[in-house]
Parts: sequence; C-alpha cells; structure tokens
Amino acid sequence: MELCELEDFLPGVDALLDVASSRGLKTCIVSSGTRAWIEGHLRSRSGLERFEAIVCADGDPARAKPRPVLYLEALEHLGVDANEAIAFEDSPNGIAAAKAAGIFCVAVPNPVTAGLDLSKADLVLDSLAQFELLGRQKGG
Repeated sequence: MELCELEDFLPGVDALLDVASSRGLKTCIVSSGTRAWIEGHLRSRSGLERFEAIVCADGDPARAKPRPVLYLEALEHLGVDANEAIAFEDSPNGIAAAKAAGIFCVAVPNPVTAGLDLSKADLVLDSLAQFELLGRQKGG
C-alpha cells in the first residue's frame, strides 16, 4: 500500500482528464473496489475533484464486475446513454461489464493485467497516452 501511494496516474490519464474537462465531458470512476480505497488514492493525487461520480461495489458481489450493474448506475448518474460513453478498463471482468452495459470499451492493461486476454474490448492500447479524444470543445 505504501508503494501505491508513491505512484502517480499512469501515462496519459492526466492529459485525457484535461481534454475531457475542456470539452465539458463528464467523468466517472467505476470500480468493484471500495469507495474509501478509490477516494484515498484520488485525494493523494489531487484527483478527487476531477470526477463527477464514483460508483463502487463496496464489497457487494452482486454489483461487482463482470456484471454491468455499476456501469448502468454510472450512466444513470451522469445522465448519458451507453452510446455516448467510453469505458477505459484494464481487466477482462471490467471489459465484460462495460460491454454488457452497451458501452464502447478501450482496454489499457496495467503491469498486472498485461498478460490477460483483453481482446473483447473494442480497442486495446498499450498506454492511455496513445488515445486521442476527438470531438468538439466545450462552447465550440
């Protein structure tokens, strides 16, 4: 846990969040983990305010990925349709949950999940730094 606290966001995360913010796009974290764990990591990186919502399973296996429950709740909370959303995932369970909710899914493996089969995602990248968010800017 101490080593986790020393880690920054993965390459490309800050830039993607900056672009999303400049374009008025809503952002949400969807996790099978706990809200306390997620919020703790975001606070230590000054990232908590960068997300409109955090939707977590909080120990409830009936809500956890690969079930789509968390993603469906996130869509409802943000007020967007599945075809207006993009999910960024790093695991087969996350990909399955996003796809079951009807969301376009970009897989970006981390060192732990790099050897897993992420081929069910719509797009697989080595790093978020490779992803470019297209579209009109806010007010444009």
